[in-house]
Amino acid sequence: MRDVGESRQNRDFDPHSERWFYPRARTMTPLSTSVRQPIHFVIDLDLLNFVETLPLSIEELVEISAHDRTSQDSRQSSPSSTCLRQMMAASAVNCLHVARELLTAPLMLDVCHDGGGSSGERLQALYICHDGLLEPRGTSQAVPHVCSLADAGVRMMVLSFEGSTRQPDSGKAKELRARLESHGIEWIALRHHRGLRVAAVMLDLLSGIAAAFRLARTKRPRVVHGRGYVAGIMAWTVKLLFRSRLVFDMRGFWPEESVELGQFRTHGLLYRLSKGSERYLLNAADHVVVLTESAKAILRDREASARMATRRAVPETPITVIPCCTDLERFHPQRPDRNLLREHDLEGCVVIGNIGAVNKRYMLSEMFRLAFHVKSHRPETRFVYLTRHDDTSVRAEARRAGLRNEDLLVFGVEPEEVPRWLSLFRFGVFFLRPSYAAKGSSYAKLAEFLACGVPVVTNKGVGDIDDILGSNQCGLVVPGLRDSDLATAARQTLAFLDGDGVPQDVRDRCRATAARLFAIDEAARQYLAIYTGLAFPEQANTQTSVAVELD
Repeated sequence: MRDVGESRQNRDFDPHSERWFYPRARTMTPLSTSVRQPIHFVIDLDLLNFVETLPLSIEELVEISAHDRTSQDSRQSSPSSTCLRQMMAASAVNCLHVARELLTAPLMLDVCHDGGGSSGERLQALYICHDGLLEPRGTSQAVPHVCSLADAGVRMMVLSFEGSTRQPDSGKAKELRARLESHGIEWIALRHHRGLRVAAVMLDLLSGIAAAFRLARTKRPRVVHGRGYVAGIMAWTVKLLFRSRLVFDMRGFWPEESVELGQFRTHGLLYRLSKGSERYLLNAADHVVVLTESAKAILRDREASARMATRRAVPETPITVIPCCTDLERFHPQRPDRNLLREHDLEGCVVIGNIGAVNKRYMLSEMFRLAFHVKSHRPETRFVYLTRHDDTSVRAEARRAGLRNEDLLVFGVEPEEVPRWLSLFRFGVFFLRPSYAAKGSSYAKLAEFLACGVPVVTNKGVGDIDDILGSNQCGLVVPGLRDSDLATAARQTLAFLDGDGVPQDVRDRCRATAARLFAIDEAARQYLAIYTGLAFPEQANTQTSVAVELD
C-alpha cells in the first residue's frame, strides 16, 4: 500500500467521502438508491492482485502445519513455540483470506437499511454468540431466545463457537440442529479455539468475521446481534459493511470480570484493548442490552460524565435491561424426587446447595462456612454442589470450612436433570465477591432457584439482587461475610428448614418473582421489540404515536 504521507499531486479528490485517492485504485460504490452518501472503498490494485492469488485456506494451512510438526525433530523447537508459530501463521493467512473475501465482492455493499418496510416484510436477523450453544449457558439462555424470536416471525441465523469436546457432528449437536431447524433457524457452528489466549481469540475473531460476512452478503440481515464483546466486534463489521442495525448484548463488564478471574492483568494490554473495544462498541451500537439496572445506571453515569468533560451533547444510546432468564415450564415447583433421595442416601436429610461454575469470583469458603453454621443447628444438613468442575478443590475448601466428606455431594449433571435436583433443595446459596464487575452480573441460577420455589441466600452488592430478594421476601441478603455475620444468617435461614419442605408462602413468592422478572418468554418479547424498532423505525414510531393518542 502507498504511504499515506505521499504527495497529493497524483491523487484525485472524492467530494462524497471528502478523501483523496489514487486514480489507479479500484473503487466500489454501493448500488443502493438511498439518500445517504455512498461509501467509497479505496483499494490498492497490488494488494488486490496479491490476495486473489492466495491458494490456501485456513483449514489447509492447519493441515500443513500439523504435517510439518510431525516431520520435524522435536529437539529443534519446543511444542509451545511450534504451537505459537502455527497459530500466528494461521491468523495471518486467515486475515488475508478475509481480505480476499472482502476485496473480491463488488456487490457486497448493495444494501442500505433505512428502516420502514412493509408490514408483510419478514425481519431477518443474524445472532452471533461467542459462547457455544452446546454449553450450559448457551443451552439455557441463547437457544430459548432465538427459538422464541423465530416463532415470533423473525428469520434467525445463528453463528456460534463450539468447544473441541462438543464437535458439531456429535449426537447432542445433531439434536440441537434438528431443534433449531424445526423453528426455521439456520445454525453455523465454528470451532472455539483454545490454548494461547490472544492467538485463540484472534483466530475466533477472524473466522467469525469471515463467516458473518458470507452470511450477511447473501442474507442481508436488517439486525445483527452480538452477544458479548468478541461477538460484538464481529457484529460491528457486519454493521460497517452492510448497514445492519447493531445490538450490543454486553453480558456484564467483561474486562473487569477477566481481571477477577486472573485472565487479564489490571491495566495490562489485554485489559486496555478490551476496554477500548467496550467504549467503541457502546458508541457504535444502535441498542445496548445489559443484565442489571445497576449496569444501566453505570453506563448512564458515563454518558453524563462525557457531557460534562466535553461540554458537548453526547447522544444517549437506548439501553434495555434483560437479566439471565429461565424456562418456567422446565423449572417449576415439584415434590421432592424420591428416587434421587434413595439413590444418594438423602432421605431424612435437609438439603441445601448450589449449582454452576466454580471460579475465583465465587467465595466458596464463606459459602461452606454458612453451611457449617446451619449444620450446627440442623445436624442432618447435606450440601449438594452441582458443577462440572473438578471436585477435588471443592472438597478441600469444604474441609477447611469445617465440613466432612459425607456432608458434601459434588458432581455434574446434564441441564435437563437440574430441576429434579432442585426439588430437593430447601434453599440455594452462593456468594460472589463484591466488586465493580459484580454490579453488572446476573445469574441464571438465581432465576432457576426462584422458578422452582427455592429461596436464595446470597450477599449484597451483586447486580440487582438486593432489590430482587429484599423487596420480594424470597430469600436472604447477607450484609457482611465475616464469620459472625454468617452465623447470624444461618440462624435466620432456619425458617426455610421447618417442616418437610419449603414453606408454601415462601415458595409462592419465589415462583411469582421468577414469573415477573425472569420469564424467558418475556425476554424474547423485549428482544423482538428491540429488533422491530431498529429494523422498521417508522413503523415503531407510528405504533408509539397511536398508543399515545389512545392514552
